[in-house]
Amino acid sequence: MNVYDYMLLDCFQNMNGARSAQGLFHIVSGKRTAQSLADAQLFNIGKYYGVLTNFNKERFDEITGVLESENWIEEQSPGTYYCTADGKDILKEVSFPFLDHLAGLAHWSYEKSFWLTLALYVQSLSNVLNNHSRFLPVVSDARAAAAVKAVFPRDSASRKMASERLHKEFEHLFEMYRDDRAASLFLQRLTRHERIGSTFEQLAGLYSVPEPEARMLFRSMLHYILSCIKENPAAYPELSKLLPTGEAVSLTISARATYKLLAEGQTLEEIERNRRLKKSTLEDHLVEIARSVPDFDISPYITESERQLISRICSKLKDKRLKAIKDEASSLSYLKIRLAIAKEGWG
Repeated sequence: MNVYDYMLLDCFQNMNGARSAQGLFHIVSGKRTAQSLADAQLFNIGKYYGVLTNFNKERFDEITGVLESENWIEEQSPGTYYCTADGKDILKEVSFPFLDHLAGLAHWSYEKSFWLTLALYVQSLSNVLNNHSRFLPVVSDARAAAAVKAVFPRDSASRKMASERLHKEFEHLFEMYRDDRAASLFLQRLTRHERIGSTFEQLAGLYSVPEPEARMLFRSMLHYILSCIKENPAAYPELSKLLPTGEAVSLTISARATYKLLAEGQTLEEIERNRRLKKSTLEDHLVEIARSVPDFDISPYITESERQLISRICSKLKDKRLKAIKDEASSLSYLKIRLAIAKEGWG
């Protein structure tokens, strides 16, 4: 079983036939719809959201076919699968611990721009410190170039200090991650003075792992770094300044329209009526906004004591599935539970 097999099987187990394979493909490939975002959270597979953007439907179907041929999943109706007893057993036997650091739903809107900016910043800093100001940029993205230009140190002393800070921040993050292979692999991806960053194919050969595993080791480390610097930006000033601005309001078009009306002071009832939305659709928008907009106030929809109750339940159960939480707090609506989870970034 390779890491992609494991990831999709884990998703099928969590979804338990409640959504089609097509719906799962939309989640792992990062389709930006309210349904995909909501389902990723609903079935506790948010960490996998958008982490297989390199997949096309043919590749996804191929792996689904492998899972079915191994009797790890079984089709219960056309296009809908559930995890078999054999599938559950293999999930217990096989382990990819680094997948625990994936946080696709939390970082999907800015992880690519952060990586491009980081890659160009490291390359630029390394070359300039080695008196090599003319080099071919590894990144051709205009936004990344503008971001690097805006924060790049202006004099040699500042550049040296920035390099030292960056080194210390990486060192601290890698020590906490506790996987030298993943740390080394991540650094190998970065282009520096007289050293071109490695491709995933090269990394797979270098570390004697399948290419899918090399990709996920890198992605897990990237998500871990983002989680750490978002949680405590003051501890990582050099990396934090590379985060793109304005990423928080990366909402789907429909949710953005709802957000605009909320900002104008309309109530949920008014928006539901004026936009002719289903109540469930409006609730999906509210959860998406809570998850994506840091300063969005959810206190009109859930009290602080209710949020604390949900937090305690999640800590006790070590489980963010809605049904498990609802069983412990039957008086709370699913909307309140989803809002609390979204705001804490658990989904």
